Amino acid sequence: SDWAFNYAEYRYVGAVTTSIEGRTDSDDDLVGVFVDGECRGIAERMYFPFDDRYMYIVQIYSNVESGEELIQETRLYDSNKNETRSMRSKEHANDYRYFPEPDLIPLKISNEYIQSVREKLPELPEQKIKRFCSDYLINEYESKILNSSREMSVFFETIAKSVKDVKTAAKWIVGDFLAILNKNNKNISESNISSEDLIDLFKNLEENNISNPAAKKILEVLWDQDLTVQEIIKKENLEQISNEDELLKIIMKIIEENPKQHNQYKSGKDKLFGFFVGQVMKETQGSADPKVVNEILRKELNQ
Repeated sequence: SDWAFNYAEYRYVGAVTTSIEGRTDSDDDLVGVFVDGECRGIAERMYFPFDDRYMYIVQIYSNVESGEELIQETRLYDSNKNETRSMRSKEHANDYRYFPEPDLIPLKISNEYIQSVREKLPELPEQKIKRFCSDYLINEYESKILNSSREMSVFFETIAKSVKDVKTAAKWIVGDFLAILNKNNKNISESNISSEDLIDLFKNLEENNISNPAAKKILEVLWDQDLTVQEIIKKENLEQISNEDELLKIIMKIIEENPKQHNQYKSGKDKLFGFFVGQVMKETQGSADPKVVNEILRKELNQ
C-alpha cells in the first residue's frame, strides 16, 4: 500500500530513465520514486540483453503549489542499503552531450543536387520488375524471374528488343530455357545458348518455319552441339511444312489408308479427329503446321 498513489492528485508529470547493473531473476522487481516518503511513480523493469541490464522509465507526478522541485540528475542505486543517491546533476542539453560537433562544418545539400544524384542512380530491381510488366505485357511472376539477376535481365531485354512476340519469348525463357539451365546446374552466365541463338529460334517460330516441338528439340541440340539454329533445322529436317498443297496430299493419303476410322468419324465419333492429326504428324515427323493441318483435316474428313 505504501507504493500506491493517485496520479489524479497531481497536475504535472516528468519522466526519469534509470538502469540497474547486472541481472535479476525476479519478475516482481519494481522501481519507485519517493518524495518525503510518498510514492510519486512506479515502473516495471525492461531487460535489454545487448547491454545486460534493466532499464526503467518512471513517470514522476508533482504539484507546483507545494513548492516541490524535481531535480534532473543521475542517481546510483545502492543494493546493500536498498536506496538511491545522487551521482551527478544534468540541468542542460550539453550535460547529455546533446550539442553540435565543433569539428564538423555544416553541410547543406540543395534539392537540385539531390535530384541530379537520383537521376544518375541505376534502375533498381523493383522498378525494373514493374517496367517489364508494363513495357512487355508479361505477368509479375515472369518479371521477377527475369529480374532474378542483372545478367538475366540484360539477357532477356537483348532478346525482347529483337523479336516481335515478346510475351511468347518470355514464356520460353522462363519455361524451357531455364529448365535446361537447371537440368545442367548452370546459371545464365554459364549458358551454352546465347541470346543470339534464342533470337534466331524465336524468329523462326514467329515466321512459322518451325513448330513448338521442333523448337524444344532445337534448344536441346543448341545446348549439346556447337551449331546454329539454321544448321540444326536443316540437319534434323525440322522445317515446318505450311504449304497447303503439300499437306493436302499427305492428309488425303492418310484418309485413304484409314477408311474404317474415317467412316467412324463421319458417324459421330469426333474423338477420332485426334487420331488423324497424330497420323499426319507421324508422317511428317512432327514438322507439319498444326494450324494448317487442323483446317485441312476438318474440311476433308467431313466430305
